[in-house]
Amino acid sequence: QELHGVRNFNFLPFSVSLPREYETLREEMERDPYQWWIIKPSSSSQGKGIIITNKIRDIFDRKDK
Repeated sequence: QELHGVRNFNFLPFSVSLPREYETLREEMERDPYQWWIIKPSSSSQGKGIIITNKIRDIFDRKDK
């Protein structure tokens, strides 16, 4: 996207790395409260702990932290 522009590479999903980019995610979630987000745990989780949410509190109020 940086090299050839978003117009040519608009298939890459927006993503953030938590907790470092928490504010960016919070701002995006507040901008569009009806947008759903796929939250995936760190690598080697083998698909365990994936959640779909549109609320920032759901990400940090999980029991499996």
